Formats: sequence, C-alpha cells, structure tokens
Amino acid sequence: MAAIELKFLFPNRDGVFATYATNLDTSVLEVKQWLIDNWPEAIDAVEGIAPFRIRLICMGKMLEDDTKSLAAYNVKVFPHPTPINVNVRPADVAQRALSAGKNKTVSGGGAAAQGGAPGSPANQEDNMACCVVS
Repeated sequence: MAAIELKFLFPNRDGVFATYATNLDTSVLEVKQWLIDNWPEAIDAVEGIAPFRIRLICMGKMLEDDTKSLAAYNVKVFPHPTPINVNVRPADVAQRALSAGKNKTVSGGGAAAQGGAPGSPANQEDNMACCVVS
C-alpha cells in the first residue's frame, strides 16, 4: 500500500501539529490511537481518552468508521503531508452518541441544551466543539 504522511491540525492552535508517517491500509482506529499516544505537549493532555471521542476530518470528509482504512476514505497522498483536522468531542456529547449506538456527530451538546447560556461552555474542563459543514 502507498505510504502517506499525515499532518494533524488542531482548532485554534496555529503552529501546533503532529505528523505521522504510515500507509493507506492503516485503519482510522490505528491513526487515532497513534495520535493519542503522541499528543502534542502544547495541547491539554488526553490521558485515558477513548478513541471514539476523537473526530478526524480530511478534506471536508469525516473519517467516522474506525474499522475502515485511510484508503477506504480515499485519503489523498500529496507531495506534502496530508492535512487532517482533529476535534475532541466533549465527554457528555460523546457519551450520548455511544449510548445511542452511534459513532457520529450528535447535535445539541452545547451549554444551551444543558440549561446554560448559549455560547457558554457547559463544562470548563471539556469545552471543545466543532461544526462541520459539507
């Protein structure tokens, strides 16, 4: 299988990234596990985080099935590292998705849905969220 170098980009963290050299038959779960094991020091640690809380987005496509390979998602090999956007779902949203039997985006996880003011974080320790429009 073709070799690929991935460059993980983090929201609101200009200049902070991680790179991973692998091949296209690597599963999304293996990529997430590598990322957890090699999390950038400049970003709060993710010790003990479950891989299903990590969302990987490549060229506007969410890599949501952990069992599929990068090739199955048609991840492109470029002369430069292939950019992958990384988002960590808040624990409460991820738990609701898991309870619903889905490993997909769940809407309504913000503070407003939990009785807080719109736009305010529901939990100061776990307030990362993402909106992907395709």
